[in-house]
Amino acid sequence: MAAVTQVRVENVTPARLVDLVLSGRVRLPSFQRDYRWRPGDVESLFDSVLRRYPIGNLLLWERPAPADRITIGPLVLDVPESPRALWVVDGQQRITSLVGALAAPEGVSDPRFNVFVHLSSLTFRAASKAPDGPWLPLRVAGANQLVIRWQREHVELLGEREYAAADEVASALREYAIPIYVVEADDERELRVVFDRMNNYGRALRKEDVFNALHGVQGAASPGDLGAIGDAVAAAGFGRVHEREVLRSLLALRGPDVFRDIHDEFTDDDDRMQAFLLTERVLLDVVAILRDDLDIPHVRLLPYPSVIPMLAALVHRFGRPTGRAVILLRRWLWRGAALGANPGGDVPTVRRLIREIARASGPSEAVLVLLAALPKAVGRWRPDLAQIQLSRALARVNLLGLADLGPQELVPATAELPVPNPALSPGELLDTVENPLVRVIPTHVDAPLASTLANRLLHPPIRGGAATALIGADRATRESHGVDDAAVELLAGRRWSEFLSHRAELLARVIADVVDQHAEWGARDSFSAADLLRSGRLGA
Repeated sequence: MAAVTQVRVENVTPARLVDLVLSGRVRLPSFQRDYRWRPGDVESLFDSVLRRYPIGNLLLWERPAPADRITIGPLVLDVPESPRALWVVDGQQRITSLVGALAAPEGVSDPRFNVFVHLSSLTFRAASKAPDGPWLPLRVAGANQLVIRWQREHVELLGEREYAAADEVASALREYAIPIYVVEADDERELRVVFDRMNNYGRALRKEDVFNALHGVQGAASPGDLGAIGDAVAAAGFGRVHEREVLRSLLALRGPDVFRDIHDEFTDDDDRMQAFLLTERVLLDVVAILRDDLDIPHVRLLPYPSVIPMLAALVHRFGRPTGRAVILLRRWLWRGAALGANPGGDVPTVRRLIREIARASGPSEAVLVLLAALPKAVGRWRPDLAQIQLSRALARVNLLGLADLGPQELVPATAELPVPNPALSPGELLDTVENPLVRVIPTHVDAPLASTLANRLLHPPIRGGAATALIGADRATRESHGVDDAAVELLAGRRWSEFLSHRAELLARVIADVVDQHAEWGARDSFSAADLLRSGRLGA
């Protein structure tokens, strides 16, 4: 390992930090995490600066940097080449917050970078727009001329105390000293080790973040890290697979224990890049299987994303499954979803199942092992319509039932459109809308089942309300949302409770039928005749 050649300790003020970023002297390496702070975190940070509380040290790596277009918070900057750039190893969230708020362009709507200080109470607020009252924007607080201009424009809000408070805030931003450690190292790996050690002494860090820090390839052709692999998979139209599942999939392709230590995973850079490329190719096959063979249109409707590493291990071992293996795989995924059996919920079980996949002689044998690990169904399965939060597996099963109806957009019929109500794409909807469910009956109505799926449509927000749109829609469009003629009559008569009860019965049958068709509860799980012939089990 290359030795650290020099470490020096300096201080930097928030105002000076802004100058360093704007000039391109401070850079963010590719292995850094996404910006994850919330508005309250930013408010606390500036409150600490004003009160002269410590906010921790920054660790920077001094090395050359090319001319580049960089993004830090709300800032997109074209910066020149620098022979002595300062690359952020630890402190990205604090630097992004400080610089993003102090140098934010006017009109920025992200509240994390639109921060105000109340000049009477000296409290901070992160907000999408300026609140009423003597709230000084921090984007002007770092420069005297900007503060003076703001004071002239808001003189009616200010008294002697507010003028003094503005001076106090400006002084803190000019004078507050942030300790920084600047490291000169011969090798990037040295900094990765430092990063890893700093983030494992009493502070929680996701394993995938540590992996990117240790093994991300800065400036390399894609894929250079887990995020780049996720980008490639998202481009396939299935949505973004979480980096946790990307990492576990990568590990599953290289060994059965997806929870193993990652620090010495690769022998060299070529081994690392080959692993990234292989993981990308396999995951593209996995999402194609989920969408085309297992009828999961989007990752947000996949009841348990933890199945992805197991599917990756299966595809890597046997290629894309066909025939009987697909039928068995469909049963496994849908039965597990309906029974609430999370394949990734138990570490020893995951290790065992991926090991069994590696040992199997064929894909059907591997999937039969997965099926055998599921709990047995007891009685006829029925959906729980109270489950409507997409973070829950059973809610995703419910939405899969709604998606199977082929919902059409609720728009007025026109002469120009031969098909007045176009089909909705669940995938596109889930890519663009955080909550894909809209309420049917008015929000002020407190009726039984109002908080269940009986009162929800899989649809973008509807101007004028879903109830009105349903009443005015044609029969085919209504039925694509699980609303029959009887339900429309109840809805038009504002018989809310009866409507919800009736639609609950309709949806329960629809969802149960969809699950039954895929899970095939009573079917015999076994090899096909062709599998038996290939394995020598038939006729032996």
